[in-house]
Order: sequence, then structure tokens, then C-alpha cells
Amino acid sequence: MNTDRRRQRRAFTEVELQKLLAVARIRPLNARLTVNRGQRKGELDAKLTPEFRDRLEREGRERALIWKTLVTSGLRQNELVSITVGQLPLADSPHIELRAADEKNRKGAFLPLRADVADDLREWLRVKLELAQSEAHGNGETIPKILPGDTPLFAVPVHLARALKADLKAAGIPHTDDRGFVVDAHALWGTFATLLAKGGTNPGIVQELMRHSDPRLTANVYTTLRMTDTRGALDALPSLTTNPKSLPPVLAPTVCNPGQSVEMSTKKAR
Repeated sequence: MNTDRRRQRRAFTEVELQKLLAVARIRPLNARLTVNRGQRKGELDAKLTPEFRDRLEREGRERALIWKTLVTSGLRQNELVSITVGQLPLADSPHIELRAADEKNRKGAFLPLRADVADDLREWLRVKLELAQSEAHGNGETIPKILPGDTPLFAVPVHLARALKADLKAAGIPHTDDRGFVVDAHALWGTFATLLAKGGTNPGIVQELMRHSDPRLTANVYTTLRMTDTRGALDALPSLTTNPKSLPPVLAPTVCNPGQSVEMSTKKAR
């Protein structure tokens, strides 16, 4: 899973993804709550105003949803930045409408969304609307009933890679493993293909969801085959042992002279 030859990428494991989302949700708030001085340094006890606390909680919620959307939709980082509320039909068949001008292949795409992701995005849009209504009320402006269609879905950090690296560190996930393989924002996209392959999705459908023109690119570049669930196939192999005590009598080693075969030793014993 590697398009940038300067670095070898790997897919995230499912356990790592769960850790990443959990930490991303709480890290902005915990970072501000942590006492930085004195005998209580490192404890979570800093005083925050309710307004600031709400802001930090929204930031964590948004960050976790950014990672989840990237790893479940097939969106690239630059494409995610372009998504607005008007490109997100969430009623009957939830999907993302990616404009041709913002898509890498310049063709546009309709990207389906999982039900749980669609639910998360609905809730996120509700939070954004409440915030917009509160700000409008405080400024004496007309309170909006819905979010304008050109409202960005997320405030994607300019330095997204830096934000991910900080979340990885907080989650205890090494950015680079012992073999030199790295996990970064682009690896989230590759993880999307890997998890589809692990779930047994038809390669042609994976290619379509990844928007690859060449199926070999999907199979050889963005699918970490060692992450797919191939272990079950090994269960069909016979159970073998190298423990002499477990061998049947006819195969068990016997004491014999140098150069003497087991068969000859057995006959002599008789």
C-alpha cells in the first residue's frame, strides 16, 4: 500500500482505529484540562469556562468524525476539504456527492455512506446548526432554520498530518513500526480498501469505491494483503507435530547403533 516510494505505508488494524477515534474525541479537552505546573502537574483539573469546554468537546467530536469519514468513505484528504452540507444527502440513500472539479480523476463521484456514519453526520449537522443559531441570536441576526448549502462539512485542519500524528501518539499507536512502515492520513484511505477486502467484498466493487481505473492498483497498491483475513484458510491443513512423545509407535524414534536404521533395531529387539 504505497504510492509515495519515500515511505512504506501499512493499513490500520481495527483495534488501532477504535483507539484512534476514542482518543481523538477526548484529546482536545484533556489537553486543556491537564495541569501544567506545580505538584499536581499532569492531573486533569484545569479550570475552564463552560463555553470553552463546549468548544473543545466539539473540536474532539469533529476530529474523530473526520478520521471515521476518511476510513469509511474512500474520500481523499483534499476531497474531504471540499465537501459542503449541500453535497451530503442523508435522507433515503445517504451518500456524498463529490464534484468533478474536486475529485482527483475529474469525473465526480457518488460515495455511499454506512448507516452509522450517516447517523453521526446527521448529529454533527444538528450541532453545527445549533451553534449557527446561537451565534446569530447573540449577534442580533436572523436565526437560520437550516444550514446554508455551501457550509463546509468539517473545518479540516491545514496540517492534518500533524493532527493525526498527535492523536496517534496519544493513542499509543506508533507512527512508524519496527519494519519502517508508517500510518498517516493517506494510510486511512488505503485502510478503507483493506477492510473492504477483509470483509470479502468483490474486487471490482472495491475498485469502484476506490475510484481506480486499473484493478491492479487496487489489488497491489492499496490493499495490504497481510491484513486480510487469510488465517481461516490455514485451518484446512492437517495438524502436524514435531514432539516425539506425540508420534505414533511406528514412527517413534528408538535407540539404535550408529548407522543402524529404526527398522533393523526393531527386528533385533524381537
